[in-house]
Amino acid sequence: MSNLTTLSNKNKLERKIPIFITIIFGLVSSYFLFFHHPYFFEFDGIIYYKTGLQILEGGGFNVKQFDTPIGGPVFFGIVDSLFNNGFLTIKVITIFSGMGIVLFSFYTIKNIFNYKIA
Repeated sequence: MSNLTTLSNKNKLERKIPIFITIIFGLVSSYFLFFHHPYFFEFDGIIYYKTGLQILEGGGFNVKQFDTPIGGPVFFGIVDSLFNNGFLTIKVITIFSGMGIVLFSFYTIKNIFNYKIA
């Protein structure tokens, strides 16, 4: 019976570690993004942001982007409707995208190899 309890506790810990690592990554990257990188100079993010605002304001027929799908700018515009601040919108999208990449990478490596390597 104690062996089953030990396996159950180990399984709970294995489920919590990836989320814990992702949250720590999010906190560290938030610190660096907001305190050590207080300006934004990525042109792709700014173009996506401005294009998304223009599309959501009803001027989507006048928007021409030749090498990007329309989903990214619309997503930036929708997130901006929550914050109403372009700088904060781009930073929040950057933080959550990074956290998603860390979590996705962990589970991919865990499925390819094993839990100890991941």
